[in-house]
Amino acid sequence: MLAGETPILVHNACGGHTDLYHATNSAGAASIRASGVDPSFGPRPMNFGNGFYTTRSHAQAADWAARRFGSDGVVLHFRVPTDQLGALGSRSFAADSPDLAGFVRSFRSGNGTEVPPYGMVEGPMLGNPGPFRRGAAPVWFGNQVVFYGDTGPMLDAALQ
Repeated sequence: MLAGETPILVHNACGGHTDLYHATNSAGAASIRASGVDPSFGPRPMNFGNGFYTTRSHAQAADWAARRFGSDGVVLHFRVPTDQLGALGSRSFAADSPDLAGFVRSFRSGNGTEVPPYGMVEGPMLGNPGPFRRGAAPVWFGNQVVFYGDTGPMLDAALQ
């Protein structure tokens, strides 16, 4: 995995698995369980392009599900073997990464169908997308791990 141009090791403390969470509603959860994860579903301008968005934080996903879907909010849990994540072409950003704002701006200004040339991108969430699009400094928070391309079957197998 890369942090900017520096390779980093993907690791965790869960015995070879990385726990990821996805906020959705009951219909979305049922669709994912029945048909699988489709990283190209629902194109719209997002921080890291058109992909399947997860987070390492269960609390963040639960908050997002409650705020976006109310009592119909659901958090899906994926337990992905860390070696499978490490095998993906990926990129990781810290909030102070010098190229994070430009990377996000390129996807936020598109039509929503763009994807980066990676299987996975991880970094903080943009907290002020409207002001950011109008030129304000970015406000970063939390965590997002986004999947693209043919990563759906890996996530399907990891769904708990």
